[in-house]
Amino acid sequence: MSPHSGSTAPLVLEAAVKPGPEGAPVTNTFARAFAERMMPARFESLNDQMIVSRFELAVIGPLALAETSSGYFRATTTEEQVRNAPPGLMLHVMLRGGVTSDQDGRSLHAEQSHIGMIHTQMPAVVTSNVMQRSRLVVLPEPVLGPAVGDIARLAGGKLDRRVPEAGMLASYLSNLDIAGLSAAPALGEMVARQLAELLAAALAREAGREDPTEGRGLRAARLAEVKRIISSNIENPMLNADRVGRMLGVSGRYVQKLMDEDGATFSGYVMESRLSRAFAELSAAEPGGPSVAAIAAGIGFSDPSHFSRAFRRRFGTTPNSVRGTAA
Repeated sequence: MSPHSGSTAPLVLEAAVKPGPEGAPVTNTFARAFAERMMPARFESLNDQMIVSRFELAVIGPLALAETSSGYFRATTTEEQVRNAPPGLMLHVMLRGGVTSDQDGRSLHAEQSHIGMIHTQMPAVVTSNVMQRSRLVVLPEPVLGPAVGDIARLAGGKLDRRVPEAGMLASYLSNLDIAGLSAAPALGEMVARQLAELLAAALAREAGREDPTEGRGLRAARLAEVKRIISSNIENPMLNADRVGRMLGVSGRYVQKLMDEDGATFSGYVMESRLSRAFAELSAAEPGGPSVAAIAAGIGFSDPSHFSRAFRRRFGTTPNSVRGTAA
């Protein structure tokens, strides 16, 4: 399977894996799945200790996304192995520990303050001398090209997560819900574009070419998608940040953070949206049309009394007083 040949349910390995003698090639399920779906590589153990305690991987639309807890290994890709690999860029976000990588004459040690970048069509060596946990994504060249240009120039490089846009990229990638995205593969295209835009913004910032509004524009685009989902699901009384996050393939905490940056809590924004829609529907109600209780239920209020109290606090009048005023 190529890294970008469609979508699949995530592969999850949770049992510890420990291979044979030092230097022996690793042929377990983890090694095969990584080579087939992420990037061609030959894994070997260091000090007879390569351990994989958890590995989760899925191909979702154009994305190959994984999280792994592993250590004490060396992964090598040769010219022959990558010759027929689809061109793309692997972004490597460290959640714990660190790795050392060598590619295209660059050697870097990626820790929690970095995002490493590995080109999928160039030989590379990645070494881990400790147990580490990381989030990985492979973005294909057709997705990245329009946003960042020539991806070969990024091979073996890294981004500093203290750069605002790089920090946003790392946070977004770290919060992606692999299982949730696998259940909604159509979101893969959207997520891939957003990752490409964030990468482009981070690269521009590091190069000193940033547009001061660029970071805000990217946040605004994602916030707009959150608000669109809220508007489309306003009638659901169980609507919450976790549910919206699952629809976007991110965590509820990430959704809350976006709303906080906009100056409103998630619950506060939902309440304001429901009350504003209630006012509009009540004002336009025709004689003999839906009752106040029916309108309240249709916008997600399961308790008519709670709706009436909230409406009066917001508008200083009762729903019955507003009903039909436009007519």
